[in-house]
Amino acid sequence: MLKFNKIFVFVLTLFAVQCVQYDKAESLNYLFYQKASYCPRNNITNWECGNICKFHSSMKDILVYYNDTHAAQGYLGFDRGQIVITFRGSTRTLTNWIYNFDVKKTPYQKCQNCSVHSGFLKTYIDIKKQLLQNLDNLISKYPAAPIIISGHSLGAAVATIAAIDIYHFLSENSYQNIIKEVHTFGSPRVGNEAFAEYYNKLIPQTVRVVNNQDIVPHLPPNKIGYYHVGTEIWLDKEFNQQKDCQPFIEDDNCSKSVKSIVSYSFFDHVNYLGNDTGCKAPFSQVICYLESGIEEGCVDQDLEEVILKARNNKMRLLFLTEEFLQN
Repeated sequence: MLKFNKIFVFVLTLFAVQCVQYDKAESLNYLFYQKASYCPRNNITNWECGNICKFHSSMKDILVYYNDTHAAQGYLGFDRGQIVITFRGSTRTLTNWIYNFDVKKTPYQKCQNCSVHSGFLKTYIDIKKQLLQNLDNLISKYPAAPIIISGHSLGAAVATIAAIDIYHFLSENSYQNIIKEVHTFGSPRVGNEAFAEYYNKLIPQTVRVVNNQDIVPHLPPNKIGYYHVGTEIWLDKEFNQQKDCQPFIEDDNCSKSVKSIVSYSFFDHVNYLGNDTGCKAPFSQVICYLESGIEEGCVDQDLEEVILKARNNKMRLLFLTEEFLQN
């Protein structure tokens, strides 16, 4: 029986790989799943987050996980016949890591010569136990449901690491559920080349959406041994065209073609598919990334003040990025 289950999972995984293609309407579904992850935990649990939750009105069996150490948060639920797993981008941690260029790698034990960003791994470890326990509960209720995983920003990095653990968790427990797709937005690079190769062999059904000149996917840089996973979908500034990039490599004709540091955009990082990436109104989400100590949601502030803060922080980030890459 065990052998049959493993063969069954393998066949379904191959089927999923063949069927995964980028669809803008489906990408919007993933975006709204992750938008909800930025909302206060009680609102997520009760699925009361206004139009964001109404976008997936059939969502049920919601289980939220949270750890304050690195402000990790996300949730699982069941919607449209699928188990949904999504991870929130940090309201402070990712920006702090980028500004301080805390890009230390740590060995990743699941594969030979693999290493990942130490901060991303720590953030995942913070919520790993909650995540897998909650997933086990949902699988017992939906034993054959496909699993979809999403995340934005730091949440995309955590989703990448979590996806490998979920893959092994399903296999080791002989569950029939498969990972149908991992779909991220504005993901930073997570690990070294060996890690990227290992990930792509296990979970090739990964779509990595990059919005125009979003700065975060360019960090941490290739120059210090970081590589992206999955297949990039590069969106232009009007969100009405996409460029399908070569799978499993960093395609020089896609977002990597944006060579000028001054062209990188933080606004492109917090706006995807014509929507801000957080729980609140457009532009207010920027404050979540640029101010420290904000743990849940965003703070609505005067638009001019928001733009001024964003501009000042962007100039600081560009200066640090240029200084770092020249060293």
